[in-house]
Amino acid sequence: MNRLLQYISIIFSYSITILIALVFSYWWFFQEIFPSKGIGHWLGYAGGGMMVFTQLYTIRRRIKSLQGIGARKLWLDLHIFLGLFGPILITYHTTYKLGGIVAVSFWSMVVVMVSGIVGRYIYVQIPMGISNYEEDLRRLKDESEALSKRIDKFFHNGILIHSIVEELSGMKKVAVHSGLKSLIYLVAGDFLRPFRFFNMRMKLLFKFRIPFKPRREVYKLIKEQAMTIRKIVLLQVAQQLLDYWIIFHRIFAWIMFNIMIIHIIVALLFKAA
Repeated sequence: MNRLLQYISIIFSYSITILIALVFSYWWFFQEIFPSKGIGHWLGYAGGGMMVFTQLYTIRRRIKSLQGIGARKLWLDLHIFLGLFGPILITYHTTYKLGGIVAVSFWSMVVVMVSGIVGRYIYVQIPMGISNYEEDLRRLKDESEALSKRIDKFFHNGILIHSIVEELSGMKKVAVHSGLKSLIYLVAGDFLRPFRFFNMRMKLLFKFRIPFKPRREVYKLIKEQAMTIRKIVLLQVAQQLLDYWIIFHRIFAWIMFNIMIIHIIVALLFKAA
């Protein structure tokens, strides 16, 4: 119940934030505001400053003497907050009018922001506290095998239920692909998993006709094994996905910052003239 209330509060807070942003955007669109002066001008500086300050996380991570300052999670949360709020202010600064090389910087910024969200998603998938890859992989496979034996006791046709459990995990295609395809199948699997689990409940009730009391135990075991299979595959592909993401994220961040610096210098020169 507490978790349900937590989810409801998160959804509600996000919905209110999005609603406020949409209403403010609608109002802003009809105002006589200019990017080169007044509040529109200062929003550009504020948003650009936030994007620059996102690099504090990178600097802290690379310089050993700074790594003891604050918790890494707090720095990452600050990095994410600035990386989300900065683009919003810059969008208002543009007054929804884009053109020339500045448009390249803006859309690069959007790509950086979206890829940052994707990167956070990938990051949380990587199992924490792993000291030995081979040892952890062997442990997970042993757990999966033990769960399979316990599930087999409830079914005459073990092969059928094993294929169902594998499908439930949503990791079949993730394991055989790499790069972007693997990421797409990973996200799709996470999105579809609640529906697959519901379908599994219906199969246990109507297709396999398992009585109520053992059905709860079977469902729990199947769900546990599906998530164990997910961990096994993630252990093998998550770091690879993160490596691909880092290259992609950095390229667009480099484009964004370089054009942004040129834009600021040109704006200051013309203003001075």
